[in-house]
Amino acid sequence: MGKEKKENPDKVGLVKFWAWQTSGISASANFIILGFVTIYCTDTLKIPPALVGTLLMITKLADGVTDLFAGYLVDRTKTRFGKGRTYEFAILGAWLCTWLLYSSSGEASLFVKCIWVASMYSCISAIFMTLLQASNNAYFVRSFATNGQRVKIASFGGIVIMLGAVALSTVFPILMNRPGIENPPVSVYREAADPSLVLFKGLYYLFPSMTAGFLVSEDLIKWRHHELGGNIPVCDYAPDVRPVGEYLYFSASKAGENCSFFRSKDPLHEPFEEIKGIFSFWDPNLFFDDDGRLYFYWGCSNVTPIYGVELDAQTLRPQSQPLELFGSDNTRTVLRSALRRLAHRHRHTRLCETGLDAAVLRKTGSGFLRGRG
Repeated sequence: MGKEKKENPDKVGLVKFWAWQTSGISASANFIILGFVTIYCTDTLKIPPALVGTLLMITKLADGVTDLFAGYLVDRTKTRFGKGRTYEFAILGAWLCTWLLYSSSGEASLFVKCIWVASMYSCISAIFMTLLQASNNAYFVRSFATNGQRVKIASFGGIVIMLGAVALSTVFPILMNRPGIENPPVSVYREAADPSLVLFKGLYYLFPSMTAGFLVSEDLIKWRHHELGGNIPVCDYAPDVRPVGEYLYFSASKAGENCSFFRSKDPLHEPFEEIKGIFSFWDPNLFFDDDGRLYFYWGCSNVTPIYGVELDAQTLRPQSQPLELFGSDNTRTVLRSALRRLAHRHRHTRLCETGLDAAVLRKTGSGFLRGRG
């Protein structure tokens, strides 16, 4: 008689293996998505960052309290499904509260938004995820009979969950910023570099890079964020903002592509009108002179010079070819030559006071060209 083939007691079937991992993968996905809650609260719900941190701290304190009772509750649970299996349904509650959390109304009052965020986040972390984690060990040891099975589930299952988390962490932000998704709950505009600050019609306007909008203040102390929509290039760097007459003009850097100008009489309530550009620039600066003439300067490089050109005050079209004003290696020669060409072209000698940025030219005209430069 042949020997009977013994069943390996440590073997775990594929169906059971993958079924067990669904809970861990789902919990990890929920954790990753909740990682964007601070950005969602500050950028979409407009809750002050300090207040967001306080709310999350309170929910973590609540989580610490419920941890003390979760194990006690699981240990005394007696159902026909066992001690731990019943609490697997807690993941459904966590996902429901996550959906409700990210469905908050941005038009609600600050108090209502804070209560809503704190309540939903507390339900997720202090109740549902706490019950799920507290019941995991009891459920785990009753589901797998041998240590060999438990080792396989813990080791190989950990790899599966890690790979799933890496994939979601990569794909999720990309999906949230796909064209066609209106008002995504996740924003990546968090840099706030290269700020441009102006006073326009009694309000201070602050335009930084990569913030998807601008900040407004009456006293330079309290600021409100206002989103920029439409065709405004919110992803272009070093924005320049300049009041010219009734309009507030906006431009930003875009190397290799023609850069447009934008203007609005009321940036808070009216859209910006686009004036199509015909050349590219980097680090722009628009200068409106006292005599009504408009000049434009740009450049930020140790290779290419700083350029300048006069623009038509209505159409913003160049009145001539841009001039190389000065560079990094031949500043004295290039600047003197540019000043002479501009003086000849505009037939006036007070160029240092009208044609270029006064602060720069006064220093250049009085000290740099004739002094120690």
